[in-house]
Amino acid sequence: MPCISSARRAAASGSKRAPSSHQRYRRAAWYLRLVQLGPYHLDAYMDGIMLLFTHRDVPGLIGFIGTIFGKHQVNIAQMTVGRQLPGGEAIAVLNLDSPPPEEALKEVRAHPQISSSSVVKLPKAGVMPAWFG
Repeated sequence: MPCISSARRAAASGSKRAPSSHQRYRRAAWYLRLVQLGPYHLDAYMDGIMLLFTHRDVPGLIGFIGTIFGKHQVNIAQMTVGRQLPGGEAIAVLNLDSPPPEEALKEVRAHPQISSSSVVKLPKAGVMPAWFG
């Protein structure tokens, strides 16, 4: 079921009541977000299969990644990029619907502007990792 905000759900049902801050917090507490990694500010959901890579911020790089994953039938659910300056060092976080094949990762890592990459596997959205406490 798609996530619909409580305010939109209330409006659709005819209710005039807005959700309490506690209700909003309880719902948001189940979704971890990455908002800073080193000097980079970004906003990425921390769930499922993720690809993180550092790179130089150059035109065409995002399209290059999308083309590779499309060729290998890997859907990108979400992508966010954090950078300090245009054209400088940056970090990208991709949430993927399935694990990328090794061949796709080799193609991504071969790009001259990508300096590092890692695949991270976390629990699905809404499920707290056991190590989180």
